[in-house]
Amino acid sequence: MYYIEYCFDNFHPSLDFKLDLRNGTCFKFMDCIIKYYNTSDGQTLFFEYDNLPNSTYDIVDQKINFSIQLLSFLFSAPFYERAIGPSESSSEMDVPNNLMARNKLKRLLYIEGKIRKFKANYNFFLECLDLINTANNNNFSENNYYEDAFLYYFKVVEKICKKYFVIYSERKLTKAKTKNNKIALKEILKNYSYEYLGLQITNDMYNTKTDLFYKYLKKEFYGNIFSKVSLFNQQKKLNIGIETINKLVKLRNKLAHGDYYEQDISTEVGNCELLAVECFSIYFFNKHYREIHLSSRREENEKDFWLSD
Repeated sequence: MYYIEYCFDNFHPSLDFKLDLRNGTCFKFMDCIIKYYNTSDGQTLFFEYDNLPNSTYDIVDQKINFSIQLLSFLFSAPFYERAIGPSESSSEMDVPNNLMARNKLKRLLYIEGKIRKFKANYNFFLECLDLINTANNNNFSENNYYEDAFLYYFKVVEKICKKYFVIYSERKLTKAKTKNNKIALKEILKNYSYEYLGLQITNDMYNTKTDLFYKYLKKEFYGNIFSKVSLFNQQKKLNIGIETINKLVKLRNKLAHGDYYEQDISTEVGNCELLAVECFSIYFFNKHYREIHLSSRREENEKDFWLSD
């Protein structure tokens, strides 16, 4: 077999990440056997991958790295420092035990089942997963790269919401729907011109103005990232306040253009993290993050950050 060991006690000193797993928990996930240790020396995750005939270091590295990225996202914890591996051993692979709670196993099976059905979306999924973990690494690192973390979280939001808008447009803004929308808009223009402007114009003139207004309104309402994020938020019922989204978009614009921002942005980073993981979870797994999250904690004696409500 091949194995890699990950240590993850390398986060910011103000944090104290702990996984809600018993010491010695062993489980299978995405073709890997994973064992968790929590001792006085710290926490480690030990990944094993079967020594199949076609296995190479590169394949093993890719398989295990994929598993660790997924678990880092699901636990919302920074697993990014290898202690050992990939290395080869003649030992037999460990056997999963019953120390993991059933609800966690159920969530892992659900996630794995969804991923194995990905086709056209698979590469996009990998891209967004990598962005989220890069954001987490910047957010939780000892140096607190908050600006970088914020921008990486927002990249996830931006990519998913833009892709969703394309799908939404194809399914919802059809020719038939556009025709009905224009009929409704035309009636509004006719009533407005008669009631408030005191005039009537020909039907052809109303049609021309309706086309112009519809094109203008569509561009104004859908032509920026705020509108696309707001659309995803509303359609997928993320329940994130519209003013919060507006504030995040404005901050993103400032940071992306290199404008100096002297205020503490830790709260905005937290809000952007919430928005990013919600977009990711809903888009790829059709569930809110709290429904697939594997419980952990970020600070000593604190409840799970994601389940504290």
